Amino acid sequence: MLIPQGAIPGDCQNKTDPASYRPISLIPVVSKLFEKAILNIINDYLNCHVVTFKNSQQQSFQSNLNCLTTAFALQETVLYHTEHNSDVYVASLDQKAAFDSVRFTSLFLKLGRLGFTGPFLRLLVATYKELKAIVMFLV
Repeated sequence: MLIPQGAIPGDCQNKTDPASYRPISLIPVVSKLFEKAILNIINDYLNCHVVTFKNSQQQSFQSNLNCLTTAFALQETVLYHTEHNSDVYVASLDQKAAFDSVRFTSLFLKLGRLGFTGPFLRLLVATYKELKAIVMFLV
């Protein structure tokens, strides 16, 4: 299903431009259950093993850390530097269509390095190897 971005109040996108529409997936219940089971397996593994990230500021996929802790850390950093009369520069990156640009081969290699091997990794590779989506315009 596609919903025109212009349907959101205040959004002035071009209704004839395909880029003005965001796809919404209607995933079958079985797929949702499968993904939830995968998420539980990965979270259980990460909770039982010490996984170090290259960047100490990495906040996602860690217990008790999320975008709120990231926002808090940014706020505290800005406050600290402004209180000490330092210049503060902030850059933000909006990763448009981030999921569409995931290199699954690299993701699977990283999962293997983290210790996800054997049947579990083969199942993920088989599931996502040739992932396809079909877009239908309903009038």
